[in-house]
Amino acid sequence: LLLLAPSGALAVSPLIVDDADTVERGRLQLNLVWYFDHASDRQSSLVPVNPALGLTSRGEVSLTFGYLREQFDEPVPDTASGPFDLLLGTKWKLFRSDGGLQLTGRMDVKFPSASESRRLGTGDTDIGGFLIATRCWGHTCFDWNVGYVAHALAADTSSDDAWFLGQAVRYSATES
Repeated sequence: LLLLAPSGALAVSPLIVDDADTVERGRLQLNLVWYFDHASDRQSSLVPVNPALGLTSRGEVSLTFGYLREQFDEPVPDTASGPFDLLLGTKWKLFRSDGGLQLTGRMDVKFPSASESRRLGTGDTDIGGFLIATRCWGHTCFDWNVGYVAHALAADTSSDDAWFLGQAVRYSATES
């Protein structure tokens, strides 16, 4: 169940709610997904590509980039497509209990690399911090995320900042 999803709060598969695992040291994990959203005033297709590299047994670094296509119906019909803003992230294991509870911290920085005039990017640098908890029972895992995204750091205002709260339930049909 997704309770709140501000723009800029991207995670790994399904790229909204993250799990507390990190990529093993020296390994590369590639996450790719396609989102389609149809609202009353627009249609959006988003294809983020998210390679993550394991740096240590406890930490990883990732980069998210990709393609965005938006068709706006209001105020004037228009279509924009192209690359969206780049997101650089890092995730570190903080705690793992004998009972299987994992706690991880993640920090993301979004760089304004897409066209603001074409509405593909915000034109601002954003930063987000997230606390991620995962607990598994057999093949079923629960992921809880809470975070804060500070939008437009240079603007010196917090009026458009956003809290993120999400939960996901995963079930593995095969043994890992």
